[in-house]
Amino acid sequence: MALPKYHLTKEILKEQIINGKFKPNDRFLSVREIIQDYSVSRVTAFRILNELSKEGFVSIRNGVGTFVRDRSSQTRDPENNIVLVTFAENFTNQFHLNVLNGAKKCFSKQDCNIMYEWVTLNSWNKEPNKKEFSFLKTKLTRMKKDNKILGMILTGTLSGNTAEALKGTGIPCVVAGDLSEPEIPDGLDIIGNDSFLYAYKAVKYLTGLKHKRIGCIIDDANVSWLHERLRGYKTALKDAGLAIEKELIIPAPGGKPDKGYLAMKQLLKLKNPPTAVFCGDDRITMGAMKAVAELGLKIPENLSIIAISSSEETEYYYPKLTFIRYLPRKVGETAVKTLLDKIKNKTTHKEKRVLIEAEFVEGTSCKRIIS
Repeated sequence: MALPKYHLTKEILKEQIINGKFKPNDRFLSVREIIQDYSVSRVTAFRILNELSKEGFVSIRNGVGTFVRDRSSQTRDPENNIVLVTFAENFTNQFHLNVLNGAKKCFSKQDCNIMYEWVTLNSWNKEPNKKEFSFLKTKLTRMKKDNKILGMILTGTLSGNTAEALKGTGIPCVVAGDLSEPEIPDGLDIIGNDSFLYAYKAVKYLTGLKHKRIGCIIDDANVSWLHERLRGYKTALKDAGLAIEKELIIPAPGGKPDKGYLAMKQLLKLKNPPTAVFCGDDRITMGAMKAVAELGLKIPENLSIIAISSSEETEYYYPKLTFIRYLPRKVGETAVKTLLDKIKNKTTHKEKRVLIEAEFVEGTSCKRIIS
């Protein structure tokens, strides 16, 4: 069962208190700050503070604020800590949350503590916030010196400098993400998806149905896995002997439904519109399908659609969507198993690059072109 987002947020804040980011008697985050920093609702922020208060981590003083309680008399087992570190711009990315859910499920069967750390990325250069990253490195170094950490799992958007810095701590480390990450240094195990392969398979399926004019709607963020999905689309067209036409590639900034909606309308207004469209993720697909319906067209009679998704809700789209489903929870579970093997067999463990195979889910959103 997936760990609720409010619970993950609470666990991250709890770990920050336990490990000294917030000192006893310090003013703690307000409801507004929790909403802004972790992208949760007002109700959820109140719930998190109330539960932290009940568990003895903070004290809520009406009209004054929330303060960190002195827990010096309350100790936890200092051994067997595994740190899960996520690097992302915000706390809404479902892939990261599902990786953490998969890791937690696997850890529940192990004799170790889980610690969550979240490092915010700067939106303009995808590098971690310097203050947060410095705090993380200092804490990890101290934990290693005191023999309080077994290893760590990294997920999110990692630059080469970030990964190299964490590798330099000497703590056993595994990356859970995408095999297309170009800057991951040697010596780190990588468990994850292959965005190029998933996109290639999706578009190859369409060319196999004799589609020759295939559109692409994809987030245009400057991250490697999105570049790889676009490369997979282009390579599949090239291998089928089809031209890559710029007018058929429409960006959907942020991968949001409204951007997918506008992009699909733009494609369908072309003088020679596509007969099929590849959507880069499920949120884009949601908006794209709405645009098709509003224009009075039908799927797949007038247009075939295929997508990449990890969302369980994708199976409830109508008509039933054909899509490539990648498995972030399995990424998290496999990362844990790999890390534990790396810890147990330090001298014999060999660096691994493990591809988590995606599932092909065939719905009714694609049809064959009859010549």
